[in-house]
Amino acid sequence: MKAVANDIDKLAKMAGMLKAIAHPTRVAILNLLKDQQWMNVTEIHNALNIEQAVASQQLAVLKSKG
Repeated sequence: MKAVANDIDKLAKMAGMLKAIAHPTRVAILNLLKDQQWMNVTEIHNALNIEQAVASQQLAVLKSKG
């Protein structure tokens, strides 16, 4: 039964990651990072033409979900 609980925990974590990705701004950020591999918040907000606070908040969501 413990193996089932571990599987459920893993599935819940994966679902959380997918929910974090399922936002247009976060998809755009991930798309930038796939090509650049590293960018700071200022570079991201300039590249996407979004407020720096928005870029920071969206990065925090992505980071919190792994």
